[in-house]
Amino acid sequence: MLVLSVAFMAMLVTRDAARGWRVAAFVPLLFTLIAFLQVQQKTCIALARRNERNLDHGVERVEEGPELRAIKAQARRVVLGALVAAAAITAVFVLVP
Repeated sequence: MLVLSVAFMAMLVTRDAARGWRVAAFVPLLFTLIAFLQVQQKTCIALARRNERNLDHGVERVEEGPELRAIKAQARRVVLGALVAAAAITAVFVLVP
């Protein structure tokens, strides 16, 4: 995903795309950063949404309680971190000539 994001951004720059088009870089950057942060923080947001986890013994359901709240909070931090980082990188990409 990182290679695709960088290639897309490079294409926009080399083709002198209007700055408005550079905003489109947000989407691939967001997916790239979500993937990166999931790996870094060892959190799968899809499993967290389904109240499940995978601790190398296969997928298992997590019952309501402090553990599930912690898993969901970690997943929210992954998504929020990716949104903030993708927005910041996109803003710089749009504003730099």
